[in-house]
Amino acid sequence: MLVQYIKYFTLFLFIFVSFNDAAATKYVGEPIIKLAFGLFMITHAKEFYEMINEPKTRPVKAFLIFLFTISLVTVITYFVKQDQMYITDMFTISIMRMLSFFVIFIYVTYTKNFKLFLYMIWFSLIVSSIIAYNNDPFDEWTFRRSGGTEDPNEFAAQVLATMFITYYLFKENRNWIFLIGSELLFFYTLIYAGSKTSFLVLIVLSIFIFIVKFKEIMSAIVTPKGLGALLLFISIAIGGAWYMSGTSAAKGLQERSKKTGTMHERFVIWEAGADMIRENFLLGVGFGQFPKVSYRYINEYIPEEAYPSHNNFIKVFAESGVFSFLTYLLFIILLFTSKIKEIYKSDYFWIYVASLSTVLMSLTIPTLHHKDYWWILAMVSYVVYYYYKKDEDYI
Repeated sequence: MLVQYIKYFTLFLFIFVSFNDAAATKYVGEPIIKLAFGLFMITHAKEFYEMINEPKTRPVKAFLIFLFTISLVTVITYFVKQDQMYITDMFTISIMRMLSFFVIFIYVTYTKNFKLFLYMIWFSLIVSSIIAYNNDPFDEWTFRRSGGTEDPNEFAAQVLATMFITYYLFKENRNWIFLIGSELLFFYTLIYAGSKTSFLVLIVLSIFIFIVKFKEIMSAIVTPKGLGALLLFISIAIGGAWYMSGTSAAKGLQERSKKTGTMHERFVIWEAGADMIRENFLLGVGFGQFPKVSYRYINEYIPEEAYPSHNNFIKVFAESGVFSFLTYLLFIILLFTSKIKEIYKSDYFWIYVASLSTVLMSLTIPTLHHKDYWWILAMVSYVVYYYYKKDEDYI
């Protein structure tokens, strides 16, 4: 029993520092991230070995192909590049990142403690939201705040996904206080993050949910209980919107939506990414090197913080070449199309939406190298494996 609790603790520690990396390094020190990963690997070594030998679904196979391809390209690039700093980056940070992607994706896919894992993410984001509320704006020119992670856009992506995770957990625990309290906190936090993309993705996913769940929504509304729940939701939503509209964060978000140069900066960096791809079509510029070399391809001034790719697909193509891009694209397609009919008819649909939200957010923020992206993305792989195992269909 003690061993099991230790394993739970190391899992929670790894998840918590993945979603609160900036806060963890600020208050504990940078080694905490490596320590959390190391403790997780040591305590879950036997379990992880068993997971590797589990049957492989189509998304898992596609993921392994992608990871092998991008790793091979990185090693080949090692022999091509002569810059010592680049070589050091590749074999310390980059390779360790790939290893963490592999460990996270495989663990979540085959975990036997999925609900506990989801509650750990939920708790990590509750803490991160509290941190955001107590944080100052990340610079003197904006109202925007971030939580346990440094970038408010990445933070918004985490919060948005956790809103759907929360609803899935509510479908299991049926606790209205848990649902309403969590969702109001997360929505308020989303405003503080000030990410316009997150609200656009929320609108798109709301339309998607309405289309997929149309019959279920209509059948629920016609019942007295369902109608009462709808009226309660509308009342809370209107009251919450009225309250939040008077906050400084909401006013800041409205002002930011009227005039901002961030979209133009992203178009500039995407154009630079296209030029980068044309010049480095086969192998790319090197894993993790986009922000370091993008200045060579930018044809007008933009702030240095805008140098990252702001798009995962462009990032993969520009950094690791055409073969890595194609395998990544195949992986994403298979991940979100496998067992889709079964998923749409079940409560796992909300996990699917949570994972989908992080992919949509990655169209404007570069999250590929972040552990929290893989924790959330891998959740839908667990659901796919659940139905593959149920049907004994692995081909």
